[in-house]
Amino acid sequence: MEKQFVCTICNKAFTRLHSLKTHCLTHSGDQPYECDICNQKFTLLSKLKKHSIVHSDERPYVCEICNKGFSRADSLKDHLVTHTGEKTHACNYCHKKFVNSSHLKRHMNTHEGIKPYVCNVCEARFTQSAHLKIHQVVHEEDSKKNIHVCDVCGKCFGRKGTLKRHKEIHTNNKFHECEFCGKSYSRSSTLKAHYLTHTKEVPFACDLCPKRYASQTSLRFHYRKHSEELPYVCSICGKGFTIKSVMKRHELIHNNEKVPCTVCNKIFSGPSSLKIHVYRKHSVKSEPD
Repeated sequence: MEKQFVCTICNKAFTRLHSLKTHCLTHSGDQPYECDICNQKFTLLSKLKKHSIVHSDERPYVCEICNKGFSRADSLKDHLVTHTGEKTHACNYCHKKFVNSSHLKRHMNTHEGIKPYVCNVCEARFTQSAHLKIHQVVHEEDSKKNIHVCDVCGKCFGRKGTLKRHKEIHTNNKFHECEFCGKSYSRSSTLKAHYLTHTKEVPFACDLCPKRYASQTSLRFHYRKHSEELPYVCSICGKGFTIKSVMKRHELIHNNEKVPCTVCNKIFSGPSSLKIHVYRKHSVKSEPD
């Protein structure tokens, strides 16, 4: 009889010790393999190698319908659903169907009791990353000890470098000028983003759907729609959001406060009025969905 190696947590059996050790990472949450480009972590070296293709120009998997290329076979498979609308991924336990493998995998965690998302404060475990984010609100008070506050407007930031960049708004030192329209900006990165409004370039493409974006930040926000990640959670009702500014606007529903403009300190009765003001007066667009 072939020797079996059994997981002491879920009793799943394996024929090789290496397979058991790899499986145990799903319980511990350990991700020892890190991408040296974007710092994303993985439980397996093979998954890291597959992920690395995302950062290259290689797109070997091509959609026969629209000719869009993808770095991974599973990304192409998920993309094809946008043409067919089929739910081809079925759960072995309850037979519920999903449009892609990642949604199915997240669903099956609830059946198998797998909780890969671990709180780095108290080590509580969750089946979905969104549930972990909601839980982490409990530890918010402790994290406030590391907040950096602007001494001009009182706005808070998690990092010292972010505060430093923010304070440039108050100094009005704008050294980077657009050669097309003459507008000037305090940071070169902001000028580069502004240039795209003239060139209409959208160089950052989603490898899960046909959408493209002018900035990597916009693409990162968009990816959260595919993963259903909700990193920003309302501290009052626990509702999750993909974008911090949207969460902040939502919280105003609970306290009915006036909304100040962070650039000129003008007060508005609601977030929609502030959004229009910022766009018209300060030429700043809101964060993307």
